[in-house]
Amino acid sequence: MKVDKLSLDPSNLDPSFDFVFRDFELSKLAQIRATLAEDRGRFSLIYLAIATFWTVGMCYGAVAHGNSEFAVNLSPHVAFYTLIIGIILYPLRKMWIPIATFSTVYFIPFLLPLSDGSTWLSLSGGQPGFVVAIFFYHIVSGSLIAVISMQVAMQLQRLSPPYSVDLLNVLTLFGSFVVMCALQAWVFWTLSQWLSPTERLELGFGPDYGAAAIERILRGGVVVAGFLLGVLEVSSRGAMLKGVVASSAFLTLAVAHNAGLSLYPTLDTCLLALLLTTVLPYKIGLSACIFGIPIHSALTGTFVSTQHMGDPFQTKLEYLAIMMLIVIVLSPTLRAHTLHLLRQREAAMRRLSMVRDFADVGLLSFNLDRRLFRTDTSVQRILGTQSLGSIAEFLALFEMQDRQILEKSLCETQSGSVNLLMTRQVAGQKTQVLRICLWYEIAPSGENAAYGLVLDVTGEHQQERALQETLAELSLRQERQRQLFSIISHELRTPASVVSMLVEDLPSRNIPAKTRKQLREAIDQLLTTLADMRQTVNPSQNLPITLTAYAPADLADSIRNMFEPRAQEQGMTIRLALCDAARMPRFGDQLRLRQAITNMVRNAIIHSKGSIITLRYDALERAGQPISRWTISDNGKGIAPDQIERLFRPFERGTQDPKNPVDGSGLGLYIAKSSVEMLGGTITLFVPEGGGTGFCIELPEAKAENAARAPATKIIARKHARYPNFYVLLAEDNALVAEVTLAKLSRFVGRVEVVGNGREALDKIAGELPDLVITDLFMPEMAGDEMIAMLRKKGCDVPIIGLTAAAVGDDIHRLEQAGATAVMIKPLEIGAIRDVIEDISARKAKRPPKPEIRQSGARGA
Repeated sequence: MKVDKLSLDPSNLDPSFDFVFRDFELSKLAQIRATLAEDRGRFSLIYLAIATFWTVGMCYGAVAHGNSEFAVNLSPHVAFYTLIIGIILYPLRKMWIPIATFSTVYFIPFLLPLSDGSTWLSLSGGQPGFVVAIFFYHIVSGSLIAVISMQVAMQLQRLSPPYSVDLLNVLTLFGSFVVMCALQAWVFWTLSQWLSPTERLELGFGPDYGAAAIERILRGGVVVAGFLLGVLEVSSRGAMLKGVVASSAFLTLAVAHNAGLSLYPTLDTCLLALLLTTVLPYKIGLSACIFGIPIHSALTGTFVSTQHMGDPFQTKLEYLAIMMLIVIVLSPTLRAHTLHLLRQREAAMRRLSMVRDFADVGLLSFNLDRRLFRTDTSVQRILGTQSLGSIAEFLALFEMQDRQILEKSLCETQSGSVNLLMTRQVAGQKTQVLRICLWYEIAPSGENAAYGLVLDVTGEHQQERALQETLAELSLRQERQRQLFSIISHELRTPASVVSMLVEDLPSRNIPAKTRKQLREAIDQLLTTLADMRQTVNPSQNLPITLTAYAPADLADSIRNMFEPRAQEQGMTIRLALCDAARMPRFGDQLRLRQAITNMVRNAIIHSKGSIITLRYDALERAGQPISRWTISDNGKGIAPDQIERLFRPFERGTQDPKNPVDGSGLGLYIAKSSVEMLGGTITLFVPEGGGTGFCIELPEAKAENAARAPATKIIARKHARYPNFYVLLAEDNALVAEVTLAKLSRFVGRVEVVGNGREALDKIAGELPDLVITDLFMPEMAGDEMIAMLRKKGCDVPIIGLTAAAVGDDIHRLEQAGATAVMIKPLEIGAIRDVIEDISARKAKRPPKPEIRQSGARGA
């Protein structure tokens, strides 16, 4: 069982965090706008009916119960909420509906008869311009109130969820309504100053206008906020019908008021409204207030009468009633928001429980003081246990080792958290793997408790095990393939080496020069491909980096000379563009750099179809570090953009078009990139000016300040030199290789003997010490490196040349470590062997003869 400590601290969790499983809620106002955008008139008729009902009821109460002042009843108009709510809800293309509705109900009060039989129309008939100005100012100010409210809501959307923003919009609308209507009342008063004193008094712009307007504005703010809340919450027909039934309480209260049974009518009405919105579901209570208050006002004049003006006590009671009205709107708003959050949390917990059960995750808790456990239905299903039991019963579900660790975690760990990975046997000998995550805290009862999750991860562990087995099998197959490629490249190199040596003898036969050249190119390509393949499939065994001093100009000239004949056959020219510093020596791995550059030059000859290949060298300095930059470019057809991504991958051969296959193994650029990156450099592709393909190699190479440039060495032909007294022992298990090598060496060496393995070589050397030993690495009974090591251990200092078919890998290292004088790569270059024999013969000629050396060497062997 695995036990991990966790850093979970439940006390740091914010209880107000957003639920992952919360509803993907939308703004209710936005949904209503979308509905009204598609409405064919049904909702607009309801909207007009409610506006007319409210306007008639409130206006009738005003004119019938002593508040007939024109100015007060228009500061603001009783139907002002109709315009504001309509602008908020209707889309722009249907904005004519709220404006038309407001225009219709706006003139209803003008037609209602006053107590003296006159109408507002007759009172204002002498001032039609004033009436029209007030009408248009209502439209302008109502539009501004709606726009301000919507803009504030848009800003709040960045901070709160959509539903919360809708409810905040209710409060915002109240504030903007009060501010804009206060400004509206001041404008109306200012406009009235253009009238005569008599006209002002007739229209109601008297000494009490300001106080009455403020009361009306505050009540109007509550009304418009209440209507917006009603639009948001009272959306069901059932809630509206129940609200209509509940509104009969206002009718009963109106009858009681008219009978003289009241304390103070306005406060009585507010107390009833507060009772309904508190006791009843807030949607029903709010709907009851919307339908009941205009009925009550029509019958009693409550909320629309100004007869209390001049009485300070009654004025205070009116303001107290206004405060109660604000509470009546604020209370259901807060209740709606609270219930919405509770519904979201309940829904989130329900969804979380469903997901937990679906994912085999359950909840459990431990009372550590009373030694009890409790689980949910998911844990009961996973473990097959009861919902409540003792900790001992829970521990008994597991094997002894896991049981002890779990018991220790419960008994000794009283803080922090722990993560346990446990296994248990279930029916049918099935192994169940469980992860139990626990954290510890003090329960509300004050007792020590542990809470946690139980996760059934059996399926995941089975998948992980299957994945590991699959990966192991894949790794084994890849290793076998790698070994197969390595063996193929190694074993094919031996017969290829034989062919290469045989090709060297072709000039002496009657074979056309062109045929000899083609054979040489074919065998060189085969040997290069085998070397590339081995380096690709076995990169971990590449030769170590060897830094030596070299002149970039010499390297460039050597590469050009090597490829120039082949380039000319393709109608191409290789040009050198070298800076002056190219003659100055640099420290670098000349072998890897040569390999990278030659691969790219070879590719250009094969694939570019151009006429000029340019090999350029520049000496740079970057951040105080010398940089060698090599660029290899051509003016050919270039590389298609869709081929660039796969350019440096192994075994990718230029194009994927099966109709146009290309030559090569597809390893050249991959090996070039690997070699350059191993040296700490970079290789990038670019398009030269004028088109074609270019590669840029940048390598950090220090200047070899004290290294003198080696003078050119004159090549002296030695093909006629013979060494009749020279004795060479060749250890080679491949009969064909041995036969060809014997034939070549016998042309200029007096004595050559062949043995099939290292042990036979040791026996031969024990009898007579040769002048030179040439040994293959891999041989039966005793390998070449083992034979060399035994000779060196006995003190034998005979020159030994180790042969290997691998240009890279640990083969060379094995021979060198064993004590080989030199290591050569197959195919064996007879010219190099001739040089070695000449050097050995020259050294022997310079020292006086010592007959006892051979005997001593033989004894040492």
